[in-house]
Amino acid sequence: MGTGKCGLRGFNCFLQCSGLGRSQMTTPWSAWSRPSGIQKLLLLVKQFMECVSRAVMILATMREAHLLACISGQVQSGKYDESFNLFREMCYFSRRPDSILIASLLSACASTATISCSKEIHCYAVRVGADTDTKVSSSLMDAYAKCGFAELGYLVFRQIPNKNSVMYNMVISNLGSHGFVMKAIEVHDEMVRDKLRPDGATFSALVAACCHAGLLDE
Repeated sequence: MGTGKCGLRGFNCFLQCSGLGRSQMTTPWSAWSRPSGIQKLLLLVKQFMECVSRAVMILATMREAHLLACISGQVQSGKYDESFNLFREMCYFSRRPDSILIASLLSACASTATISCSKEIHCYAVRVGADTDTKVSSSLMDAYAKCGFAELGYLVFRQIPNKNSVMYNMVISNLGSHGFVMKAIEVHDEMVRDKLRPDGATFSALVAACCHAGLLDE
């Protein structure tokens, strides 16, 4: 009953905005049933439906902004499970999170070391074409490493078209800390071939990797 009253109020508001007075709406049905009256009535219904469609679009936009704010807030407050559920709800309604939000969710995956969520968000990023974004790629490599799957982070690294020294340092560190020392050295060599200059962070990661594996000569 309440919904009907709200709909009636909305329709009356539409009539006022469209310039149609109450006197026109109290016109006898015989007048509306004439050809000119029917055309006018159809035009009125069409205009009303267009107003409804615009209202629905506005509400959908507001809902998307609300979900984005809620997800960011949940991640920042450490409520990771809630943020993942909101992310799934957003995807269900065909709303597309931006790369910043995807990276934020991946940082939550890294904090919880949840490989299933990392893979889920990775698949979503690939589907929407966000996996090559610098922030998303870096967050993916970090999340996989924190979950104990540095080799998956390395595969993400291989797919990045334009790598920078920060990404090289990250993957070298991740590989080395998980026992893939020779692979870390190969990545260092690739970094040099790509004409990127290794810095202090690069050599620190390599030294830590070699010490971790007991390769003091290397």
